[in-house]
Amino acid sequence: MQAELTILEKSQQECIKVIRDNGIEDYLWDGIIEHCCKSYSPRQLSTIYRSLCIQLSKIPKDDIPFCYLEMFEEFKSALKNLNVRI
Repeated sequence: MQAELTILEKSQQECIKVIRDNGIEDYLWDGIIEHCCKSYSPRQLSTIYRSLCIQLSKIPKDDIPFCYLEMFEEFKSALKNLNVRI
C-alpha cells in the first residue's frame, strides 16, 4: 500500500491518494479525512502515515504546498482520534 498527498488535476480537489496492493486507488478527501480513515485498519493507517512522511521528507521545506501540510495535520489528528499509534 502506498499513499501520497495530491491535488487532482481535473477537479483541483486536495486529497490523500491511497493505492492498495491490488492497484485500486482510494482517496481520503480533505475536510473529511478522519471519516475516510474509518475504512482502514490501524496497520494500514500506519503504512499511509509512513508513505506521507517519506513524501514530505523528499520535498524541500520551503517548497511544500501549504495544503499538503494542512492535510497531513488533519491525517495525524484523525489517527489520534481513532486511537492509532504510530
